Amino acid sequence: MRSGRSFDEQVKPLSFAEAAVSGIGGVGCQLADVMRQLQTEDLAEETSQYTDLALQFMAPVTTVFASWVLGQAREQGIERLYFCSRDCQLTWKAAQVLAPEFGGIDCRYLQVSKSILLPSSSDISERGMPWLFGENKAPVLGGLLARLELGYEEFIPFFLPAKNEGEMYVLRTEEDRSAFWSALRHPVLYEKMTKRVCERKEAARSYFETQGLFDSVRWAVVDVGWSLNIQAALRGLMRSWAWAGEVHGFYLGVLSGRKPLHETGPITSLFYGDLSAENKKQPVVFKNLIVIENLLGTANHPSVHRYEFGEDGTGIPRYHREVPAETLERFNALEKWTQIFAKRFMGVSKEGSDTDTAVAIIDALELNVYYVAADIDQSGNQVEARYIELLKALKQHISIPINMKLSSAFSSVGNTIKGLEAAGASGVSPFNR
Repeated sequence: MRSGRSFDEQVKPLSFAEAAVSGIGGVGCQLADVMRQLQTEDLAEETSQYTDLALQFMAPVTTVFASWVLGQAREQGIERLYFCSRDCQLTWKAAQVLAPEFGGIDCRYLQVSKSILLPSSSDISERGMPWLFGENKAPVLGGLLARLELGYEEFIPFFLPAKNEGEMYVLRTEEDRSAFWSALRHPVLYEKMTKRVCERKEAARSYFETQGLFDSVRWAVVDVGWSLNIQAALRGLMRSWAWAGEVHGFYLGVLSGRKPLHETGPITSLFYGDLSAENKKQPVVFKNLIVIENLLGTANHPSVHRYEFGEDGTGIPRYHREVPAETLERFNALEKWTQIFAKRFMGVSKEGSDTDTAVAIIDALELNVYYVAADIDQSGNQVEARYIELLKALKQHISIPINMKLSSAFSSVGNTIKGLEAAGASGVSPFNR
């Protein structure tokens, strides 16, 4: 009996990612089927250099994560979800598609970043502003002043150590830090900074009011995760305005060094990790933390720099730069494929929201360019181009070295390696099978 699929669909082998999730069985098989269908259907007008990146990794991760979040929210009685910018914009797009399957949970996008929530303290000290230095043991003065929105000329009269070196002065010692904080507490600078903090807090409150954070509904934030700084800062701000509710949070992964629960409020995470040297076994999200963070952080806008009052008198987010045209092109392509993928996954999204299933699927996915050419009309050059196009797409997202695994089926391995090197590969590993 003839199958409903075309000949090409019947003979095309599973990619590595498809095989990995189909091996889980059940929902994994259906997810793999969606991945396979979208790559074999005649969607030529939809394809781009980001198609493999989207279908083999981004769309499955964001869709399964969104399904899990929606399932958890429904189970816990959460009526509204706020997906934090920028890391969760693509996940929000998937959640909007899937929400009707989970009782129509209200999915909103919250323009927020830790760089604008954390500076809300009027305690001008290292304890009150831990975000300023962060983990940087030798910060450059100019960078610190930029984060504080202070000009070098207005600061330097109160900070003598940097008079000879200027904005490139590096704060290396405890004496440097002590002098820096003393300068910030000078009455002239202190008054300016505290006034700005008050103005920004009022603009933030206005923005949160327009977004419904003060509504009498149970809501939660959704973010990629790691340390929970945003949830802790948001909860602190809301409490400073005498808000009596509780901030809940849903995360892809959180680390052992995260903020304590008494600062964040309740959290639920798909993965929990410990990056200590003793812990050798890690879920895939922590093994590839930098890559995942950068890929999921694809958005059509830059990080929010501050809140301020707009012409209508309400608080609005502001950015200090624009998004490059190539970044917008990348986002638009990934957004399109994520929404198409989520629509195909709707039928099994409830099953995919199960924690054990979601963990197994995401842990099985690996960003891998493994491909078997079964199309007799496809040339060797076209096959090699898939590797190079994926590499170029990744290099636009991340700056860490990328090592490419090669198939054993290339006719001219040396020429392929030369092309990968020209496209930015740091090395190659033969062979992937």
